[in-house]
Amino acid sequence: MGHKVSHPQHTDTPAVEQTYPLDWDLNLGIYRIFNALTGTAIQVSDYDSAKLVTWEPHNGKNQQWLLQRAGDGYQLQNRRYSTYLAISSTENNALVYASRYPATWVFLKSNGNYLIQFADSNRVLDLYNGLGHNGNEIHIWNLDGNNMGHRTWRLERLGDEPGNKELHDDQLPMPTFDRDSFEAENMQRIYLIMSMIVAFAIISLLCYRFRVPGRVVDGAWRLYWFCRRVICADGNDVAAHRTGRAEPLGDESGNRVVAEMREEVANRDKQLLQLQGELCIAKQELSELHSLLYERDETIRQNQQDLKSKEEILGCAREESTDLRNQHSLSESKLSQQQKEIASLQAKMDRVEYLMSQKTEPGGSTRAQHIS
Repeated sequence: MGHKVSHPQHTDTPAVEQTYPLDWDLNLGIYRIFNALTGTAIQVSDYDSAKLVTWEPHNGKNQQWLLQRAGDGYQLQNRRYSTYLAISSTENNALVYASRYPATWVFLKSNGNYLIQFADSNRVLDLYNGLGHNGNEIHIWNLDGNNMGHRTWRLERLGDEPGNKELHDDQLPMPTFDRDSFEAENMQRIYLIMSMIVAFAIISLLCYRFRVPGRVVDGAWRLYWFCRRVICADGNDVAAHRTGRAEPLGDESGNRVVAEMREEVANRDKQLLQLQGELCIAKQELSELHSLLYERDETIRQNQQDLKSKEEILGCAREESTDLRNQHSLSESKLSQQQKEIASLQAKMDRVEYLMSQKTEPGGSTRAQHIS
């Protein structure tokens, strides 16, 4: 069983269909994952524990991934942060990030390397524009046969670790909310706010640079304010939990508190539904922005290739023009030499005619006989 892909050709010949077989026999353990095109490795960012980037290889645990069985596929857990390789959505060009919840991946064989495919979809890991600089992002993209270098990955096995058991759905880790984790949660919120501010500044610059439509900019604004609302709401909940004190309650007080809590839960459910709707809209608009930027980058790259081809053609034309000029100069030199030879012959003929006219006079007598 494998995945069939039609590879487009740059000639009039039909597309070539290639099959990528699934690898069911990967050895479980610790791996480092390299892009086959650039040699950079997937890691969790040093500055944002939810962000995945590619970086030059090193021995840090944020570049080490624990490969585990998960149903009909595998899951990858980072050794430093214990987060999982996951996707923000199943849309084309969706961002790949580090999540507390695992995702299932399958590995397709490709000439000794792998295409890492999100299970039950046609999306594979794609290095953004195939760029090899540190900090480049990873997205998912259709497995359509294009830019295969961006989407081909090499696995380097580092050793065995306690990841050699198969995980089932009822064994997946669930989040915990103990009191000792509140400080870390607050710090994560602070880092998230700072990351959003920086991300929004970058998006604004890109929008100004590429003249992105206003509706996409508005969507980015809505996503920014939505995230702030969620963070502030969660922060208030944490503060209330930390400062709360348990007091003995009577039946009436207990019923009143329960009623208030139910009402608050109902209100929060309404707010959550509203925020989920806004989040879906913001995700869609952000995906449109990513797609637009990707299309513009592809257009720029294509224009650069066309410009390079035209420069090569222009260089050939210049060489031909130089050859023609040299041939023209040589022809002019030969013509000038021939004109000189013709002038010399003409002078000689004039001299011969003059001598002939001096030698013979009218009446048939020569000038010498006339003198004698």
